[in-house]
Amino acid sequence: MNSIISTIKKAPSCLAHPVFYLSAATAVISIISLFPVDAFKNIGEEFENGFNVLFLVLCGGIIGNCVCKNSKKAATVSFCLLLADVMYFSFANYHFSLLFIVCASFLLSYFVQKFDVLPSYLSCLVICVTIGLVSGSLYYIFDSLINMTAETVSGNGALFGLFDNLYLMLFGTQFRDIVLTKSYSTAQIVGGNIVSGALNVFKATVKNPTVSTSYFLSGKYFLNIFVTVGAYLAFVKKMDLREQVAFSSAALIAILFGKTELFLIYIICFNPISYFEYLAIAFVSYLTASFLDLRLGYLENGSLIELFKYSNNMLYFIIAGTVLAALTYFLFRIVITKYDFESKMILPRVTNKLVKALGGDENIIKVENGSVIVSNPNLIDVLKVDCEIHENTVTLYYDDYLLLKEYY
Repeated sequence: MNSIISTIKKAPSCLAHPVFYLSAATAVISIISLFPVDAFKNIGEEFENGFNVLFLVLCGGIIGNCVCKNSKKAATVSFCLLLADVMYFSFANYHFSLLFIVCASFLLSYFVQKFDVLPSYLSCLVICVTIGLVSGSLYYIFDSLINMTAETVSGNGALFGLFDNLYLMLFGTQFRDIVLTKSYSTAQIVGGNIVSGALNVFKATVKNPTVSTSYFLSGKYFLNIFVTVGAYLAFVKKMDLREQVAFSSAALIAILFGKTELFLIYIICFNPISYFEYLAIAFVSYLTASFLDLRLGYLENGSLIELFKYSNNMLYFIIAGTVLAALTYFLFRIVITKYDFESKMILPRVTNKLVKALGGDENIIKVENGSVIVSNPNLIDVLKVDCEIHENTVTLYYDDYLLLKEYY
């Protein structure tokens, strides 16, 4: 358990650089793509297609160096993951998801850390080739699962919002692409032709959007803008300066250009439990949009820029969005306060037993001058620790005192 918490605590710091670099690149490419020049738009499309690959190369190298403190081993992790992704892409025509990349980067980094450069390279290569082949072979199972889920959410925008953000981290954009461009979301006759998919229907009826827009598209604006603001305000004060810069850049990208993946991966790495709360809020966001019949569509990512382009009936949208932002803030604050991985003490087993005998981490105020100052001496289990208690001051054996002093 301690090793898991240790990894979670290290993840935001290790991810700060790749998240910031990719956020900056996304901003530049997105701004260039706004110009009505075909060459610029092609650059944007190519960047979008290679987004996960760029993240993989950055993430593998930087996390590898963060864990191993060795540039050669970091390069090994990055190269081997890239090889696995190429093999997976040959089966699935999709790249690894961001969450898979982060998890694989940490696991491989901890593995190669234990060996010399050459053995680590060979073993990492074998592992990644295996990952590529196995994940590629299992793609058809993933694809069946995604299509089955698409059937389940057919006609239900709120369920789509939940599963879309779940599968976005697990498999990438495949679920979204299927639902929004095929009849799983809607199929309507427009101008005498059958048009399938909420995105395609909105494109054909942009001046007079249909109800499918409020069911499957409008909720994304709530998530990308208002929920992002609420989550950002809840998290940012818990981070150090480097993490704040990376998190702020990811939040801006989510709001301005509708790319939420970097923002979400940072939330998951900072506090995994909060991600499940985000999924619940996604459900509520899409439900709210459909209940209010807010027909705010988009053709790309549901960004703030697109909102101004396709906006109508903004009053209800702003009111509902503000409520969702406040709800997100308070719910996230509750979770990150109760499950604070960042400040949770990581102790060896022997030290952990001693701390529990003294009434737990919350009961220990400070350790100094050969004694332990506790908040409530009645919580001390005198059967499990040899000590002398005088009011709130506890005197331990010298060896036990040294165990605590190392961590307090």
